[in-house]
Amino acid sequence: MNIGKDIQENIVRAKREGIVKLTVGALISDEDKKVLVVRRAKGEFLEGVNEIPSGGVEDGESCEQALLREVWEETGLTVTHISRYVSSFDYVERMRVPVRQLNFEVTVESTFNVKLSNEHDLFKWVARKDIPTAELDNVMQRLLHHYFGD
Repeated sequence: MNIGKDIQENIVRAKREGIVKLTVGALISDEDKKVLVVRRAKGEFLEGVNEIPSGGVEDGESCEQALLREVWEETGLTVTHISRYVSSFDYVERMRVPVRQLNFEVTVESTFNVKLSNEHDLFKWVARKDIPTAELDNVMQRLLHHYFGD
């Protein structure tokens, strides 16, 4: 699997489609094949929304570097491997900036000891069967269904 090729193709397509900013998201599974979902804290953009660990690609940073940094900053977990590109979705930031989030399956050193940043106030592990009741918006539900192969 060539993650670099997937990223480059997505970057080119995003620019062509008028996307101004890229973010990356991490699908992290535990030993029971449940996916880590974090909830946006009170006062944060999209307060109360359940999402996967994610964040912006900074100037001079590759998508891979951003993915490792964001996972560490938001969860305290260390990514050991980026397994595959899963899918993307678009949204608009507060300042009306069009954003594309590229989502990747990653492996972490350990799924224990999740330490949330101030940006999130709760985490949970979501199984395939729990997607409809996990308080996920439509975008996250579609992403997890796609990830699980539904």
